[in-house]
Amino acid sequence: MSITFDVVLQEIKSRFPDFIIDEDMDGLPTVIFSFLTGYLIDHIVQKDEETMNKFVDFLNKISNSEDPNVMACVDEIILGLYNSSMIDYRVFMSKLSNETIRRFQETIDLWKRGNSIYS
Repeated sequence: MSITFDVVLQEIKSRFPDFIIDEDMDGLPTVIFSFLTGYLIDHIVQKDEETMNKFVDFLNKISNSEDPNVMACVDEIILGLYNSSMIDYRVFMSKLSNETIRRFQETIDLWKRGNSIYS
């Protein structure tokens, strides 16, 4: 079953109870996902395997969504991990499903081309 944008925040809250969603972020999903990416990066740096594995499962699940709003948030995570100087995102990628890895590669390639499908 594909995760929808309507339930993605509840999914985050249940999987990552120590991740606090500030009330000022309410209604700003890309901001929430940007902060969620920072949360993940902090846990990767701390070598917190449990949280990283939960995040891998979560990302694999939402990467199968057909909801374009959810996929925009997935792209936010991908680019946040890619742009982080604190981690090697490829270590994280190695734990993902093949479908999610493909999404990572497509998003990063598109970003490198300056969002042009023609480059």
